Amino acid sequence: IASMEAEESVHPLTGSEAPDFITSLLDGNEFQLSKLRGKVVVLDFWATWCGPCVQAMPVVTEVAQSMAQSGVVVYAVNVGEESDEIKDFLKKVKITVPIVLDPESKIADAYQTEAIPQTILIGKDGRIEVVHVGFEGLDQFRQQLTEQLKVLVEGGTIVGTK
Repeated sequence: IASMEAEESVHPLTGSEAPDFITSLLDGNEFQLSKLRGKVVVLDFWATWCGPCVQAMPVVTEVAQSMAQSGVVVYAVNVGEESDEIKDFLKKVKITVPIVLDPESKIADAYQTEAIPQTILIGKDGRIEVVHVGFEGLDQFRQQLTEQLKVLVEGGTIVGTK
């Protein structure tokens, strides 16, 4: 998996049903994606060694959490790392988001994650609406996410638009 700044092509999963998965959260609780049906879900794929991921995650978290009252939930999916590595990293940075564990990159594979950060927006109906691979600038990314999440919160769709 590479680390990328930005790529503007439509991801092959856009418009399809989000692959369901069951795994553990960093806090030890179980996580199952399909139990979040009816909410707008943001999955942010990242790793501690990925500089752009570490830059993007606070923006993704801030935007999603600002819309929590509207039914937006955000989960950071850590790709390929062990719990201890992640916990050590989180002590250094101020990120307050539930961490989904993907130590064998099976979830990343299911979501065809070839580069990180990859931020996926899933509509209330469980379909993948938007896949962001990298970002062009944090302010632009914040604005894009805000606008896209507003559409999804209102029950709209984005598929087919960029």
